[in-house]
Amino acid sequence: MALLYDTTPRDDTPLFVGFSSRLRDRDEEQGVAILDAAAEAVRYLEVGVSVVFISRQSGRRVGYAEAVQTRIDDDRVGQIRDGLEVMESHRDGRGTVVVVAAPELEGITVPQVAASAGGSPPAWIDARPRIPGYDVGVGVAGRRRNRSDSVTAADEEALAEIVLQRAARVRAVGDSRNIDGVGTAERTTRAQEAADVVRGFYVLSRWRSPDERYYYSLAVARRETEATGE
Repeated sequence: MALLYDTTPRDDTPLFVGFSSRLRDRDEEQGVAILDAAAEAVRYLEVGVSVVFISRQSGRRVGYAEAVQTRIDDDRVGQIRDGLEVMESHRDGRGTVVVVAAPELEGITVPQVAASAGGSPPAWIDARPRIPGYDVGVGVAGRRRNRSDSVTAADEEALAEIVLQRAARVRAVGDSRNIDGVGTAERTTRAQEAADVVRGFYVLSRWRSPDERYYYSLAVARRETEATGE
C-alpha cells in the first residue's frame, strides 16, 4: 500500500487523521474517529513528551529499548472537535478512518515531501530528510491490534526521535561496563532521557508496508529559534 492518507495542508489548513475500530453503530464509529483526529490536532498545538532510550551492547550484538510517554490537554480535544471539517471518510470491515481539516489552525506552513511512486517505499524511510528550520523524525512500529494503535506508535517514535535530537535537553542517565567471569566479554549499557514540550508537531506523511506488518511516519516540528525568530 502506498501513502496512508494525505495530510498535506490544503489552502494552508492543516489536516489530521482519526481512526475508530469496528463498532455496531457506524455513526458512533464516525464520531470516535473524529475525536481521535481532534486529539492529533491538539497534539500539534502542544504535546508534552518524556523519552527514555536505552542501548545495550555485548560484543557485536546491540539491542535497543525505548519508552515514550505523551501528554496532551484532554479538555482541548472536546473543544477543537466541534470546529473540525470532515474531508474524507473511509469505512471497511475494520472500522472507520477520517481525514479532517482544522480551519481554526489555518495559516500554518509545513514543508512538502514527494509521494512514493507506484506503491514503492518512500525515500524518507531509509534516509531521514534534512529540512531547514525543522527537526525531523521518522518513526516505525510493528502492527498492533488495531490501526489506531499502529499509527499512533509510529507517530510517537517519530516524536521521540525529534525530542532526542534536541541535544541540549538530553542527558545520560547510565553508562556501565561489566566484564564477565572470564574477562572475555564486555557489556555496555547506556541510557538517555529527554523531556520536552513540543509545539507544531506535524505528521507530513505515513506509509504502511504491503504486508501490513510495519507502519512508518515522517514528522516535523519547527525549531524554537526559527519559530521565535531568534
